[in-house]
Amino acid sequence: MTPTEAVALGKTIEDQERQARAHGKPATGEVRAVAAAAVGMGTSTYDRATRIVEAARDNPAKYGDLPALMDASSVFSAYRIFRHRGVPPTSPFTRPPKRYDTTRRRSEDDVAMRAINTLEGAIGALEKIDTARLDYERRRDFAFAFRKIASRIKRIARSVAYDKQDEQFCFQNGERGGPEH
Repeated sequence: MTPTEAVALGKTIEDQERQARAHGKPATGEVRAVAAAAVGMGTSTYDRATRIVEAARDNPAKYGDLPALMDASSVFSAYRIFRHRGVPPTSPFTRPPKRYDTTRRRSEDDVAMRAINTLEGAIGALEKIDTARLDYERRRDFAFAFRKIASRIKRIARSVAYDKQDEQFCFQNGERGGPEH
């Protein structure tokens, strides 16, 4: 089945699925996802093929050659040309503007907090592992890797906690101080 045929069949399946849901059939997922799975495509590939077919139908002068190209080569190659030519302004598939600036550089504080949260999550997952069920060789390898990681974390913790100006260690609770600790 060509992608153009898959889109035509998928549209029929989408219509049937919407009608069935209107009559009380329980939802088994998004209508598009159900149609995509039924024609043997992934959701994003199905969406791309649908956009190409609809654009060719709406504007044959600009996009009319793309369904044949899609059938002859691939959905991705036709979609790349489609995007290069530009999405029609009336298309329901135009993306909304980004809500955040992706070029913003994270502060060192943000990066450190994300790393700490990631480590806490990883440690929580590791604590749930039943190491007694692992064979000896595997436990030994894990123990070696954990010791290596732990020593790196200790080194980082010392460098963060050491205040070069006062030449002492600073801790949140203030109980420990001095370079000997």
